Amino acid sequence: IQNVFGVIKLTIQAVEQSSPMQSTELSTTEATLDVSITDINDYKPTFNQVNYTGSIEENTQKGLAATMTTSIFLEDKDSNDNGQMKVWLEKDGVIYNTTFTVVPDTVNRAAELAIKVVNGSILDFETIEEITFDIVAREVNQPNSVTKVPVVIKIVNVNDNIPAFNQSLYNVKIYENSPKGTLVTTISAKDLDKGNYGVIFYTLIASDSKFVVDNKTGEIRVNVDANLDHTLLDRESLAIYTLNMQSQDNMGVTPTYRQFAQVQVTLEDRNDKTPVFSSDLYETSMPEANVTAVNYDKLKIQATDADLGPDNNRISYKIEDSPWSSYFELNNVTAKLTLLKAIDYESLPNTTKGVITLNI
Repeated sequence: IQNVFGVIKLTIQAVEQSSPMQSTELSTTEATLDVSITDINDYKPTFNQVNYTGSIEENTQKGLAATMTTSIFLEDKDSNDNGQMKVWLEKDGVIYNTTFTVVPDTVNRAAELAIKVVNGSILDFETIEEITFDIVAREVNQPNSVTKVPVVIKIVNVNDNIPAFNQSLYNVKIYENSPKGTLVTTISAKDLDKGNYGVIFYTLIASDSKFVVDNKTGEIRVNVDANLDHTLLDRESLAIYTLNMQSQDNMGVTPTYRQFAQVQVTLEDRNDKTPVFSSDLYETSMPEANVTAVNYDKLKIQATDADLGPDNNRISYKIEDSPWSSYFELNNVTAKLTLLKAIDYESLPNTTKGVITLNI
């Protein structure tokens, strides 16, 4: 009936009954009878599947449609107003329009439907991986004629989060001359993405090669044998190193998001420097001893230590034992030299030529 739009056409023929018989042209006539079939509402809204599945990328913008594995087709075979349907989405028996909507929402007899985004911010894979709801179709003229089918929309993960450090600057300390492999610190970032998108790859960029980072863990370690060569990590030469740390998500494979942080490594002092005198040789003169020469204060000696104070650069002075060491006193803190006993020039050995040598 639908194929002929609810109208059946009949051809009626009248034939003259006479004797003798006339020719067909003279004895026969025809007429057309149109029989209109009045539609009754005997069909329900019908979907082409008993359920539907589809997918959509997280954060998809408003108005874009989900990709369905099978097209959604709705039909009501009744004619005219009997085929008019309203369509909406429903979740747990309540109208659902916060995330998706169905288009079109009014159907006359048949239409293909699309599920479109209303609010893409809800489509967050890290929060929810799929959304379920029903598509409901109801006849306009027969409200009790309702059909609903379930729909599952899977959220597709995309790389939409940054591998973020929790601070932009980290301050750490290690001892100078630390051996290779010494752990400096572990700096880690956090990426809310799931799967490979959330796997972080760490690198040091434009940084001193004396340090190296584990690309997977973010552990920073000493990369030189500074315990064997004290010039490599020498606080007295360079006390602070600034390292530039980079985090990349997606396992470091392009395209990635990245973020940067600085790691300031301060070398703590070890007592590894030898005191150095201001001169290799100190010379002075004094008159041949007499009473007034006792406690004669003539010379100040000075040494320095490049280590960091107050403990590692504290210097104590003394005179090494010798035949003449008992004639002098050296203050162990100030290094002031004082004559304690009178010395007679003529008593000095000829080989000294009047010169006394003290080792300090």
